[in-house]
Amino acid sequence: MKEKPSKYRLKRNVLLNWEIMESKAFRELSAADIRVYLRLLQKRKWTKRGRKITYTDEPFGFPYSEATQALGIGRSTFRRSIRRLHERGFIKVEHQGGSFEGKDYSRYSLSEDWRRYGTPDFKPRQNLQTVRPGHDVRSWQRKKQAAGRTGKGNGLKTSTRICTELVQDIVPVEQYEGV
Repeated sequence: MKEKPSKYRLKRNVLLNWEIMESKAFRELSAADIRVYLRLLQKRKWTKRGRKITYTDEPFGFPYSEATQALGIGRSTFRRSIRRLHERGFIKVEHQGGSFEGKDYSRYSLSEDWRRYGTPDFKPRQNLQTVRPGHDVRSWQRKKQAAGRTGKGNGLKTSTRICTELVQDIVPVEQYEGV
């Protein structure tokens, strides 16, 4: 039986430098971390002049859906791997995504900071936020409670309810009852 082609299939080779493989940072990575890192290396853009390949330092996206479908790893494993690669200096997070109901994804760029990992020159990385402040479930619950609503309400999404209530504050419903 022929396998269904994936929209995430990348037909690019990966060249892994021997210095990376012998580094302390690389030796501390798990198998899933290495798979994610290899995929990140596969995604970088390059130009070729003659025999010389030059990699560009452009940020690139790596959504959770791609990690789960192309690599076959879970969302929490992918999140952990990205965090470890960031902490050890393999990647930089250029844009932290996660809002707009999955339409905004993080963008990464490769980094050479892994060379200094484990030395006094290495600066510890700031922990990655999984969700932007104010966009988590507890913040939404606090906003609902502050507005005087608890429970399921009328079945509308929270954002729709808030917009409806704001419009009703501006234009009272009584004006439309006679229409």
